[in-house]
Amino acid sequence: MNNLVLGMIFALIFMVGFGDYVNGCLEEEAQHVTFVLRNQSSVSIKAFYFSPSSSTSWGSNQLSSNLPPGYTFTLRNIPENVYDIMLIDALNYSYTLYDWPMYGGNTYTLNFTDKKDADGGERVLEKSEERTGTSFAGRLFSND
Repeated sequence: MNNLVLGMIFALIFMVGFGDYVNGCLEEEAQHVTFVLRNQSSVSIKAFYFSPSSSTSWGSNQLSSNLPPGYTFTLRNIPENVYDIMLIDALNYSYTLYDWPMYGGNTYTLNFTDKKDADGGERVLEKSEERTGTSFAGRLFSND
């Protein structure tokens, strides 16, 4: 009987401790985001900068080589934050997005497309966000 009680106490302590461990892992995972850049345009992307909005510099180009039309580039395990994004296409046009809040556990997608914008620009950036089964998509802006 004593062994049974001790076994149950040990099992309870193990389950509580293991539960805390699992919750800690889930919380850690939920604090990070995934970012996907999709080149759906007819030109390559030659530079892509992804920087916290609070930073005073763009940092380094995230691409190790040009991102051709039809290809995607993914950043994983990015800390939850507010980000600025800039890309430069093969024609040297720059496209900039400021102050995009990104919350842990979500996937954010930026589509670079050939759609015409209101100002007659040839390419635009469109952003979307996946949050636990829901999504948001919005058209943003065109080249400078």
